[in-house]
Amino acid sequence: MSRRKTPANKRTLPAIVKGAELARPCLLLILVALCTARPLLPSEGVSWIGDGQSFNMMWLLLAIGYLLLALVQGGLSRRLDFVDGAVGTLVGLCVLSAFIGGEVGSPRFAMNMLWEWVGLGLVFFLVRQLVRTPREARALMAVMIALAFVLSADGFYQVFVGLPADRAAYAENPDALLRNVGQWYPQGSPERVAFENRLQSTEPLATFALTNSLAGFLTPWLLALLGILWSLVENRSSAGLAAVEASDRRSGLLGLSRALALGLCALAIAACLILTKSRSAYVALLLGMALLPFCSTTFLRMFHWKVALGSAAAFALLVGGALVVKGLDTEVLTEASKSLGYRLEYWQATLVMIGDYPWLGVGPGNFQDFYTQYKLPQASEEIRDPHNFLLEVWATGGTFAFVALLEVLGLFGWRTLRAPALSTTPSQSIDPALSVETTRSVKFMFAGGAIGLCLAFLL
Repeated sequence: MSRRKTPANKRTLPAIVKGAELARPCLLLILVALCTARPLLPSEGVSWIGDGQSFNMMWLLLAIGYLLLALVQGGLSRRLDFVDGAVGTLVGLCVLSAFIGGEVGSPRFAMNMLWEWVGLGLVFFLVRQLVRTPREARALMAVMIALAFVLSADGFYQVFVGLPADRAAYAENPDALLRNVGQWYPQGSPERVAFENRLQSTEPLATFALTNSLAGFLTPWLLALLGILWSLVENRSSAGLAAVEASDRRSGLLGLSRALALGLCALAIAACLILTKSRSAYVALLLGMALLPFCSTTFLRMFHWKVALGSAAAFALLVGGALVVKGLDTEVLTEASKSLGYRLEYWQATLVMIGDYPWLGVGPGNFQDFYTQYKLPQASEEIRDPHNFLLEVWATGGTFAFVALLEVLGLFGWRTLRAPALSTTPSQSIDPALSVETTRSVKFMFAGGAIGLCLAFLL
């Protein structure tokens, strides 16, 4: 009897599925590369002009590639739930507000910010779908913490090398330096005075437009790093100190060296955060550290006076070093009331704006144009945003977008408190069927981080 031949479509289907599965690590590599490169490009201050559109288009192309992959595989990697729905609702409402805002405000600014919101939603969707295992999540965390360390190093360079050199060059020939940077202003003009005040500032900016933006990037990753360090302490305590075999000793030394490296990284990020003089970041860091114990069931049992003493000593060392190099001064406290007073003026005018445009707001990117109509007579400047992300979303996206944002934050908090603690042991919490693929994906993620660093220098 002759053998029955297998149809061609049945032979090629497994090959297509296997190829599609191999494509996921490649998409993950691109995702990590873009996440790494984006904060390294100094375009935050002019995002409303459209400097970030190249990344938004790359997010869009990456999302299309993943959807084609999901079509071949027969569905998404992770089923959409109410958290995805809340984020999608927020993005959709801000997109709708941008369309409406383009009719009453600046169409260009509104459309540019529309794509910024779309890009934000796509990043959330892609991370949720492409990062599948706890090990991959830890790898992504490691890449982003390394990025925070790199930006901290850039901040140190600015404070101790770059800014002093710029001040010396400006003192030697002010007009030449202004022309070189394309910001020449007449002597005595408000713009020139503002430039000189900015030049005399000792706070690091790294690749951001404002020192508060740098602080806002460093703070959450510093908290994540502190949580990782505490989990290492928990694992070491639960494992006990009675190991006598050579392999156990080597494992202990490896864990100790890992904790030491992470601790030095945390000190560097914390030192740069202190140099930013961002009072809001200080408060956020303290609140986050106060909430960290609630993520650990063994915190009270393991907490020891040595831990408290070591933490206090590290804090005193950081503050003392900042005072010695004059990166921190008494104005951080004495100017706090003045800074808060300015913000209260901004918020008061913003609330009046919200009252006039309650439902869909003035449109993303249009805040500054509308703010001049509501600016208080005694206000010091014409701001681009109200210095409060909640009020900014409310004013530009409307009340519905503001409620959606509160829902997103509430759901994130609820899911975080309900989430079980993840083990730091790589061999746990991984499906054996996905172990080979996960290992490949993790390698691709670290490669993506390196590619992202190179990409930021080329763009």
